[in-house]
Amino acid sequence: MSRLRNVSVTVLSVLAGLALVAPSAQAAPPSAQLDGTYTCSTGQSYVVYVSEHSLVGYIDGRGVAPRAFQFTSQLSLEVQDGPYAGDVITAGVESPVAGPNNKPVREVALQGTTTCVQTAVEEVEFVVGQEEVEFFGIDPKYLGSTVSGTEDASITVYVTSRMLDHR
Repeated sequence: MSRLRNVSVTVLSVLAGLALVAPSAQAAPPSAQLDGTYTCSTGQSYVVYVSEHSLVGYIDGRGVAPRAFQFTSQLSLEVQDGPYAGDVITAGVESPVAGPNNKPVREVALQGTTTCVQTAVEEVEFVVGQEEVEFFGIDPKYLGSTVSGTEDASITVYVTSRMLDHR
């Protein structure tokens, strides 16, 4: 099972704590998840870590608290077994833009921010459980079926533009 898919299922709780860390010269905190390069709308790229334990990260030693974040995931799956073998399932989820408190953010709160995005396309295989049915909106008739295919996912972090300008 892919790391991204594992996180996808629990992403709403994970997204409550984001931490930005400077480019590769700095090590990831021990609890880091979804590490990778995020490309910002300014054209800059940063190595970013999502942590369950911190709402503040660091870029060149300066603390950065993300204002908001969003997760999207699109699945394209083929049922491998059972009475629906061969069926193709497309499913997905797009979280609302949410703040560190996991509450929706109004557009005005995003003024003065820059978006930084990490995308990934990964091969996935899993047995459809109730959690996947509820989270991704997969038809419950596929419960217990093994599925495989691809996940196209992204995490968008909204960071105060002024903090990135000091880079």
